[in-house]
Amino acid sequence: MYVLKFSRLGPILLNKSVEMKVDKTILYGPSGQGKSTIIRALTRLIHPSDDVVYYLNQDIDKNKNYWRWLLENSDATLHLSSSKIVDFKNPGAGSPRTARIIGDTLYLYTRNEESSFITLNAIPPDNLRDILSEPEIADKATEFFAWLDVPIVDFYHGYYKEGGAWLDVSNLPYGYRRALMMIYALEKSDYLFIEGFESGLHISLMAELIRLLGECNKTVVLETHDSGSLTLALKTGWTAYYVKRDEIIEFTNYDQLREKADLFLKEIASVFEQEQVVKCPSCRRSRA
Repeated sequence: MYVLKFSRLGPILLNKSVEMKVDKTILYGPSGQGKSTIIRALTRLIHPSDDVVYYLNQDIDKNKNYWRWLLENSDATLHLSSSKIVDFKNPGAGSPRTARIIGDTLYLYTRNEESSFITLNAIPPDNLRDILSEPEIADKATEFFAWLDVPIVDFYHGYYKEGGAWLDVSNLPYGYRRALMMIYALEKSDYLFIEGFESGLHISLMAELIRLLGECNKTVVLETHDSGSLTLALKTGWTAYYVKRDEIIEFTNYDQLREKADLFLKEIASVFEQEQVVKCPSCRRSRA
């Protein structure tokens, strides 16, 4: 397990330094509070190469002004081991395999001289056909989807077998295509960062993916706005953080969510039709 320590990080400005565990970690909170900034910072801290960092963060289009701003507004350090600490000016000296999934797209750095950078997209699924030509990925996918009520019993060269018929991978539901990207990224990377984890995933699929990601021996960080994936992760031993610009709160149980996470209370209010007032000590006002 690694530790990310900071009091300033991009838009995040805390009263005192926080130490975040980076292992099986889930970041939860409203948009624009710094969750993606934390993930971008981690890519910078573990990679010495600007090319790799820019590739993994294509959502900001190699914006050097952004990285300059982040450097100037950060005191972040990553404790890679008991004897090694890296910071923005002196990032990691190694070259780990790193994957970042943002919505539909996977960016993967593999350290392979012939194909160091790989991009996959769930829409269209053409490149998903390519990854299913790799026997180990096809086997992993078949094993993963065995839990379905109508199981997908086999994958082979861009096709999957369901109900006795071989169908093109383009017929897979969107959420299942995203799951394939995660299975591939998990097999090929040492560090895996997933943003918008909940997109296209129903609750059972979320649970199976969190189980799969939680059982691996890789570093995995998920970013989400969804309390369903958050509570599933908490139940299976993940470290969870509520991220706001002025506060980072570590959660270990459901009751803490009710007490301190205003976003979580908004989700409860929308489900229970705002009939019962729920008070949150850290909220600006009571939520019905």
